[in-house]
Amino acid sequence: KAAAELARKGGALRQSSQNRFAISALLLIGLRKAFRKASLLWIDWYEVMQLTGTAIKYGRDVDTDAIIAARYLNSSDMDELALHCMEDLDPTFTQRVKPGDIIVAGENFGCGSSREHAPSCIKAAGISCVIAKSFARIFYRNAINVGLPIIECPEAVDCIEEGDAVFADTSTGVIEDLTTGESWEVRPFEPFIQEIVEAGGLVARTKMHR
Repeated sequence: KAAAELARKGGALRQSSQNRFAISALLLIGLRKAFRKASLLWIDWYEVMQLTGTAIKYGRDVDTDAIIAARYLNSSDMDELALHCMEDLDPTFTQRVKPGDIIVAGENFGCGSSREHAPSCIKAAGISCVIAKSFARIFYRNAINVGLPIIECPEAVDCIEEGDAVFADTSTGVIEDLTTGESWEVRPFEPFIQEIVEAGGLVARTKMHR
């Protein structure tokens, strides 16, 4: 009887040890997954805030219809619309744009209608950032809402030429023409705007904080 009791207690101890080991293993796996997710989020943040690309330059008053013509708006597929981005203003745009390229433009970029297709289309085409002398107010808000980084800097626009390599850090407000070595500094995004852009847009940020 005593031997049976000892065996029972021994089995319980072994089961308890196995349970503790299983719990520890699950916690370790969970920590590893959390660490990997945090690392990926940091990489995404770095890529959003630190931008380098070739300048594609335009003049002033580039309106939303020039960015994406109204005749294509029967589709909401951004990949499809990106094929027609800047088509009427610059028929060569989609042939030469590369992921990460940066649009540099004059005053009042994005004037015209209030549709969000314009900044969404630019982003889908691969443009990482738009630097302009000024933006139409609704376009500015829409660009942030869809997660497209935008920077106002008239001095940079005056100096950057078509084809120059450009670096922009939206977290610090630093812009650099890597071709000429010139640099400029503007006021960076406010933290809440940075959060929206980092998340990929207002809808994505809202889902993250539910």
